[in-house]
Amino acid sequence: PDAETIHDIWSQGSRDLVDETVKEKSPKALELEAKVKPLIERGGPFTKEERQLLNEWVTESLK
Repeated sequence: PDAETIHDIWSQGSRDLVDETVKEKSPKALELEAKVKPLIERGGPFTKEERQLLNEWVTESLK
């Protein structure tokens, strides 16, 4: 899923779904997650840099 999808899931309060999708987290994914959590909680619109960070986090989390 892309960052927008993750954000939609998140904004619907389905954090469990996100957590379930991402069971085994690499240290890099956890590090990125710490950076994206505040962005997700704040919500969009996201800057290009923020979107890149979200996409990187999703990619890393799904490895």
